[in-house]
Amino acid sequence: MGKKTVETPERLVKTRYTAYCHGDVGYLVSTIHPGARYFGISRAIRRTIKNTRWAGLKIIKQSMEENSAFVEYIAFHLTSELEQFHEKARFLKYKDEWYFADSETLPPMSISRNDPCYCGSGKKFKKCHGTLIGKSD
Repeated sequence: MGKKTVETPERLVKTRYTAYCHGDVGYLVSTIHPGARYFGISRAIRRTIKNTRWAGLKIIKQSMEENSAFVEYIAFHLTSELEQFHEKARFLKYKDEWYFADSETLPPMSISRNDPCYCGSGKKFKKCHGTLIGKSD
């Protein structure tokens, strides 16, 4: 994927999600704020990539100031069932670029079988990504 300037924190969440799906560790590390990087971060990201089968992303909301922002989102992943990684992430602008700084994990949000699917297909959840429940491979 390579590092390119991303215009908004919401867009950065989307590009980082895609990088997780494709295993682009270099991009993920490069989009973490330099002050938040630590020894072993690449190994931790590789472990997450290896052990996770991603199934979708839903942006809940974004709040932005001049040099900081918060994006709340849910990243869906599959184990023996569809699970959620619900997070409120903080982003900081550094040298005119947005970087992931840190985050707060939030409780899962309720999804009803008859809700519109999070992927935006227009189908009910039960007829779209809900069909993945119980399928781990």
